[in-house]
Amino acid sequence: MNAPLLHKSELIAALGHELRGPLGAINCAAEVLKRLSSRMEFKDPKDAELMAQAQAVIARQSGQIASVIDGLLSAAQVTAEDVDGVPPGSPR
Repeated sequence: MNAPLLHKSELIAALGHELRGPLGAINCAAEVLKRLSSRMEFKDPKDAELMAQAQAVIARQSGQIASVIDGLLSAAQVTAEDVDGVPPGSPR
């Protein structure tokens, strides 16, 4: 067993899980912005467009971050299985 490599995989997995919480809150906030902006009346039509663009950027970027986190978690799981021979979370 390669203890440093296993520790690294566990650290990456923990970090990935910790990042998912704030990312979920960001996604919810983006959805709230989207719903509220659809009901708001803006004095300047450009403001509505800016609000929609900002919400779209938040949603798109949080989706990209989620993909990176998923990739990290997958890599950590594969590495842990390679090092230990047992899938994480399985009885040893």
